[in-house]
Amino acid sequence: MGDFMKNNFSVDTSSLQTKQSVECWWCRKVSTDPEALKTCTVCKVAKYCGRDCQRQEWKVHKLLHQELDHTRRLLKDNEDEEREREQSEAEEKEKVLQSLGKKP
Repeated sequence: MGDFMKNNFSVDTSSLQTKQSVECWWCRKVSTDPEALKTCTVCKVAKYCGRDCQRQEWKVHKLLHQELDHTRRLLKDNEDEEREREQSEAEEKEKVLQSLGKKP
């Protein structure tokens, strides 16, 4: 993803990750001690000065949570489909081998 962003948008994502790990997502105040920022307990990505900033940003931040949930569901569905396809192919191969009188 980092390469995609860099190649298509000339954005170095490593600098964004560093910046967002020391900056409150609501008020944008940069912390000299990144450990002092509170991390969202659900996504483990967003950082906040405190509870007030987190509450103020929640209407926007919950959209990130919805997108993460949607992406997780899509990835799981893709994995399930791939597993079913592989199983179906293995069963088909076994049938062909049996019809030829060979054991798998």
